[in-house]
Amino acid sequence: MDYSQILLVSDVDSTLAVGGEISEENRKAIRYFVENGGKFTLATGRTPAYILEKYGDTLPISAPVAAVNGSIVADLKSGDILWSKPMPAAFTEVLRFAKGIEHDLRCLLYRADQTEDVSDKAPVYADGYYKILFVLPSAERALSLKSALTAEFSSDFELARSWDIGLEATCRGADKGAALLKIKKMTGCETAIGVGNYENDLQLLTCADVGIAVENAEASLKCAADFVTVSDKDHAVAEIIYHLEQYLKN
Repeated sequence: MDYSQILLVSDVDSTLAVGGEISEENRKAIRYFVENGGKFTLATGRTPAYILEKYGDTLPISAPVAAVNGSIVADLKSGDILWSKPMPAAFTEVLRFAKGIEHDLRCLLYRADQTEDVSDKAPVYADGYYKILFVLPSAERALSLKSALTAEFSSDFELARSWDIGLEATCRGADKGAALLKIKKMTGCETAIGVGNYENDLQLLTCADVGIAVENAEASLKCAADFVTVSDKDHAVAEIIYHLEQYLKN
């Protein structure tokens, strides 16, 4: 099959990778996809520098990556940032508000090339921050904080959990779905496929021409997906690639 007009964008943790490791089955399928003209890339909360170090030599990434939860689109080979949307100055208010209601809270600020732990620091504005990651003691408290922040800041910020106790805040309009659309335009592909497992993958699936949730995805993502495939442990990305005609036909 000729994959030259197909862009495949996959989340990493608990979608493509299990425990941070990508199976040889998935790697082999991705190589086959790219060798037959397909454009493959990752959409992740990690920085471009992390993606390059972890996967740059082991995965045939053939399109710009959607990094820092979609707030940065970057070319891994050149290191160039092709599109980005940093957080507005009000991110300091988000931090202050969150710390005011959750005292046992870990807070990480993401730049394009590094992260900074600001759990015990007073929030101070500076340019070039793209994401806040809040880590809570429990899923219940992560949901509670998400609800409180959404009520106060949803007009300026995207708020989504990346796992049960991890809550991310990025600028409104900076998400994996927005990044997918940017990458689709950059590559000139006709069809974009998004694959994910959690809340922060919702726009990735809904903005794609074909949105696919893995079997181990949360229930709300499965409801939003066009298809549900096998679990991450059963090499979901390989299953999608080898049955791509079936997904596209429907």
